[in-house]
Amino acid sequence: MPIDRIRARGVARFVRSDASDAILSDRVHENTVTDWTRAVIAQLLMTPPNGESTAITMSRPSYISLGIGQQSPSRTDSAMFSEVYGTRKKISYTSSFQAFVAQFTVNYLTSDPNGTWYEAGVWDADVSATTLAANASAGATSISVPSTSPVVLGSTAPGQYNTIYIEDGANSEYASIAQTTSAGATTWQLQSGLQYAHASGVIITAFTGNLCNHVNLGPTGESKGIGEQLTVQWSDYIDA
Repeated sequence: MPIDRIRARGVARFVRSDASDAILSDRVHENTVTDWTRAVIAQLLMTPPNGESTAITMSRPSYISLGIGQQSPSRTDSAMFSEVYGTRKKISYTSSFQAFVAQFTVNYLTSDPNGTWYEAGVWDADVSATTLAANASAGATSISVPSTSPVVLGSTAPGQYNTIYIEDGANSEYASIAQTTSAGATTWQLQSGLQYAHASGVIITAFTGNLCNHVNLGPTGESKGIGEQLTVQWSDYIDA
């Protein structure tokens, strides 16, 4: 007896233009749909109308971000390999659902960060912000955070741990979480020692949220230079 199957897939289109909207490049990349998205779809199919759990009703593609990690995405990814601070932007346009396609768009303006990006992701939430709860010395492999801190994922496997950005002027730096901790934990373990010392109260951005889609942008990546714009148009398909 034939078995009907449905498959979630996606593509990410990157359109680079100058300040006057003249197109400089237009390329499409095949996307990896994560297990989180597959679980959301499955639970929606199995749940009676209006009976969705809070976790499901709140989990929708809402933000797109860019990164510099060059590994190959996997459906098991829970985080990007190396998200860049300041690139997670709220989806500015969502097309009406038709022909089994949902489309999301983010526009990176001339004032947004420039660089060459090798990965991109779709998230269901913005980044989380917290602060250092105590001074941190150079070389420290753990930091203190307030009891209001969010859940962070820790591991050494790419795509399985959150990264953080410590915003401290010329001494700003990224760090990777080594050990998963629950919301409210006051110590975060790091994979390696801090490069700089930081004072209590310094702002920390944690690249948290549920990763819905993850894409590798190829060996040359996608660039955005000074005075340029970049439009990321993400399309998710449900195929039979």
